Amino acid sequence: MTVIAQETSVTYISTGSVGPYAFNFPISTSAALTVTVNGTLLASTAYTVTPVNNNYDNGGSVVLVSAPSAGQTVVLQRSTPLTQTSVFTDNMPTPMQTFENALDKLTEIAQEQEAQIAAGGASGKQYFAAGPGLILTGAGTITSPFTYSLTTGFAISSFSGGQAGELGQSFTNPSFAATYSSTPTGATITNTDSVDSPYTLSSPYTAATLTGTFSHSTTTTTTFTLTANYGVISPTATQTFTWSERIFSGVGTAGATSSVTASGSTAVLSNSTVLSSSGLGVESVGQTFGPFTPSGTAIYLLLNGSSHTFTDALSGFPMSFNSPITVTFVNQYGVSLTMYLYQTTNSLTGTFQPKVAS
Repeated sequence: MTVIAQETSVTYISTGSVGPYAFNFPISTSAALTVTVNGTLLASTAYTVTPVNNNYDNGGSVVLVSAPSAGQTVVLQRSTPLTQTSVFTDNMPTPMQTFENALDKLTEIAQEQEAQIAAGGASGKQYFAAGPGLILTGAGTITSPFTYSLTTGFAISSFSGGQAGELGQSFTNPSFAATYSSTPTGATITNTDSVDSPYTLSSPYTAATLTGTFSHSTTTTTTFTLTANYGVISPTATQTFTWSERIFSGVGTAGATSSVTASGSTAVLSNSTVLSSSGLGVESVGQTFGPFTPSGTAIYLLLNGSSHTFTDALSGFPMSFNSPITVTFVNQYGVSLTMYLYQTTNSLTGTFQPKVAS
């Protein structure tokens, strides 16, 4: 037969009849025709296919075993098997009809593939997938072809919002800000406390305010991870909230006892000496305090360690401190801590800068 360019499917709206439903395109065998009702593919036992004039060159008709409901869509679709069944051997008679049948089958397959591409691809088949570094757009059809763009170089330029606090301090509804080398297609923030996590940012994905309170009474770090999506690229950046003990230092009259109270971010000794904050976190070897300028008074350090030795960072000479007094210190957020109050052995006059030697 001659296979001319034509449709490879026909659609009917059922009136509640089993058929017949005619098709006028050629098929190689009845197995090359599929029937769907309302998108459901029917088994070959659910219908019979009858050719026109005892062959399928001019199509045929389908009669269903069960009538679909009125208004349902019935689609007859040619789907030629992608096989080659002809066998040729040396010195055999020239089988012209076999050649023609094979060419007919190839033409039918080509027509079906063209129809699939025009419709955006056959169900269950993927014709193009974006790889790393690509953004894929379009429907993959003739009228809306796939296009892609490179995402090379996309990055999170900045991510801010981290905070450091004293043990027991609360951070409520914290805000974060981000910038990018290009506008991403989406972004989320997760955190290790699982508070309002994951949080989905809104376009242009540069600002976020999480709903909830973050607070810890032990030394802790909460990590916030920003993930930005740009095509198949998903870089990340982090910020942290940290909670630490506060340490103190200052100058006052000698003779303070273990009675120490918090007043905001300062510590008040039993003799009313006020020690200022020297920062958050456990003191370390090499850390300095001051400089201080006592005048016949003592230098005090309220620290976490109980066995430090000190030098004067200004002169390099050792500094003598009494054995530390153990203090139960309740900080401004109500967290009870064991700390150690150091006092210089002698009253001092001049300028000094204590340094942790060990």
